Formats: sequence, C-alpha cells, structure tokens
Amino acid sequence: SVADGDRGEVVGRSTTDPGVKVYCKFPEYRNNFHALVRDLELELPGGFRIGDAVIFKDVFKNENGSVAVGERGEVIGRSTTDPKNKVLCKFPNLSGNFNAFIHSLELEALGSFHLGDTVIKKGAFKDANGSVADGDRGEVVGRSTSHPKVKVYCKFPQYNNFHALASELELELPGGYRIGDIIISKLDFKHGDWSLAVGDRGEVVGRARGKFDPKTHVRCKFPEFPSKHLALDQLELEASVQDAAKRSVAAEAKEPKQAEYQADEKQQAERQEKKREVRSMPPWKLGITG
Repeated sequence: SVADGDRGEVVGRSTTDPGVKVYCKFPEYRNNFHALVRDLELELPGGFRIGDAVIFKDVFKNENGSVAVGERGEVIGRSTTDPKNKVLCKFPNLSGNFNAFIHSLELEALGSFHLGDTVIKKGAFKDANGSVADGDRGEVVGRSTSHPKVKVYCKFPQYNNFHALASELELELPGGYRIGDIIISKLDFKHGDWSLAVGDRGEVVGRARGKFDPKTHVRCKFPEFPSKHLALDQLELEASVQDAAKRSVAAEAKEPKQAEYQADEKQQAERQEKKREVRSMPPWKLGITG
C-alpha cells in the first residue's frame, strides 16, 4: 500500500502509461508502482517542496537586486546550478530566479509559524493517539502532511504528532510575550522623526526580523515609533507595571495607618507608665492623710 504523504523514489519511465505516469518505488509497496504524475509532489533537498514559503537567513546582493535576512520568498523548483545543495527560489526584491543554498533557508510552516516555534493550543482535543488541553504549549516540528494549507505539524507533551489547525494556535514569543500584548517601554530612543521614551505604551506585533535575534527580541509598535525591535530587558508587560503601581499605592496608604497605630501605642504606653508612677507614690505625695 501507499499512504498519503509517503515518500518514494522515481526509478524510471512508466511502461503502462508513460504520458501521465512515472515508475516509482515506495517502502510499503512490494512491486514497483506506476503513479499518476498529478498524484506526486517533488521533494527537493532539505525536504523543501515547490510552493513552500521560506525565510532567508543570509544576505545576498548582485546586479539583479538583493535579499535581506528575514525576507520571505517562495520555492519554485529544482536548482539549475546545484540540485543537491540548492533550491530555486524567487524573492520580491530580486529580479529573476535565485538558486539558494538550503542551509540559508528556513521553512515557514504556515503563515507566521516557523519550525521550532513555541505555540499555545486554543481549545482541547483528544483521540486514540493522545490529547491536547486548552493552553498546552507545543512546538512546531514541520509541515502538515494532511492539510498543509490550513494545518501545522506540532508536538505536544501528551500528543507527539499533532496536525493542528493554524487558527487554533497562538505564537508565544520570547519572554512569554504574545502578539497583541500591551507593553511599557523601558528605553529612550530616537531615530529621525521617530521617538520612544521610557514609559511609552505600545503593543507587541510579532517576531523579530532582519538583524534582530528572534530569541531575544520582539517587534513592537508605539504611537510615535511605528516599528521598533526591543530586547526583553527594554520592555515590560503593562499588567506587571500596573500591579507594581497598585502595590506601591497600597503601601503608601498603609504607611499613615501604621504611623497612627504606632502613635496610639506610644500614647497607651505613656498612660500605663503614669499609672505605674502614681501607684508607686507614697500617700503623702498623693495628698492622702490618715
């Protein structure tokens, strides 16, 4: 048998219908298999496939244009120069096709998800193979072989091979931040007409790009700075700031009460001391005569 997603090898021309089939070999099919070309998908070196969205991890420039770190492109076929180590791609700022080394590319699993991403499951799921609870953290480990246009292949603690709907996953950025989080800047910075001050309120909008390390930075936006990468020590979640402010206010409100309580204690101590003095006085000092 040959299952959906099985990998095989083209071993020759089909002898049954060479116009629409190719002669293949698959692990679970004892005899050679004459497969319809439309039922096969070419797997390129590095596991890439035609149509894959990829992220460039290097820098390239020539007379036809340039490709920057973090730029998004598409795999369009087999490399014309080095088919064992490269794949043919196209990028928006480079005219013509580009033979890219596979080590300079990263697969964008689906939409904004990349291999190795930490994701949070929205909603629970359970079947005979395992279970995923609402809020469970998992890892993107590859492309979904079942529904690659709407699902991502993930690994969760109680479900190793889970094809999750992209709409049911939330990307967790470094520091536990998530897209949409409201944050407070801890950095003063100015660039041209844009400025950022300590205390400015902004929003996390995505993973770090370009020269910024996506493991230590997040991309944010502020009213006076539309796109700014911040390191984890340069921002703070607004909720944490608010909690700290509440604690500070509570402590300040408590101080007068504490001072008042201490004053009362002092007055009580003084009254007790006077009573003891009075008790210890001889009768003649108190004006008592026998």
